[in-house]
Amino acid sequence: MTGHYYLKGMMEVGSELLLRPDGKFEFMLTNGAADYWGRGTWKAVDGAVVLTSDPSNHGAPFVLVKSEAGKAGETRVKLVGPEGHVAPNFDLWFLVPGTKGVAGRTDFDGMAVFPSSAEKRAIVWTVPMYDYQSPPFGLSPEKHDFTFEISREGMIGLMEVPFKDERLRIDNGALIMKRDPEATEARYVKP
Repeated sequence: MTGHYYLKGMMEVGSELLLRPDGKFEFMLTNGAADYWGRGTWKAVDGAVVLTSDPSNHGAPFVLVKSEAGKAGETRVKLVGPEGHVAPNFDLWFLVPGTKGVAGRTDFDGMAVFPSSAEKRAIVWTVPMYDYQSPPFGLSPEKHDFTFEISREGMIGLMEVPFKDERLRIDNGALIMKRDPEATEARYVKP
């Protein structure tokens, strides 16, 4: 069963699965702008290949690195990358207890600005393409400027596909993956 397998028959999706002779596997999938990956061990069991991911802990994708007094009347949230460069076009929610919250997005300068509140507030980061929502980051009512940093390892973790005893049925030399009962079967074949 060792070798390279390629996804066949799915429009606008590219994927590969490599089964190594040493019992290790590597997986990648690209769907539009989203890239996914996985790695771990594999074994052949009862007409199937079973994938199990290596344990990993990539940490949180967003980290609060600085809070300052700032200017009363507004809450300024800045997002920077691992090298300190601004990070535009990231989605977040500004939450105040008893309200629905206000959606925002970092601008060209990596900044999102919201009206301030004397109450406790929170920020929740979202990455829709990976169906990710951070836990709420509580913001002190005495502070108004907050800087968050994107963790490179945390973002890599968002792209990781966890396989836990994932069975790929063997069908005439092809591997059939069906991660969700309502999803279409994915057929992986050797070239």
